Amino acid sequence: MAANPDALYHTHFYAWTRHQEQELRPLKELRLEVELDFDYVAKKVEDLNNSERDACRGQVERILEHFLKLAFSPSPQPPRGW
Repeated sequence: MAANPDALYHTHFYAWTRHQEQELRPLKELRLEVELDFDYVAKKVEDLNNSERDACRGQVERILEHFLKLAFSPSPQPPRGW
């Protein structure tokens, strides 16, 4: 990946988590003498990625819902508290 991982973390978190997951998985095959569960760490990074994606998707759905309410509301003023 051409981007600096630190810069990618701050500019495109989804891409950063995907990159980190892809980098972690092959390290298991190197049989490094470290007490690190590579599969578990990679899975947690993947879960973090999915969590962020799902949160973003939920916000987009909420915004679209409010736009639809505004578009089809008979009231001239949008209700407060949306």
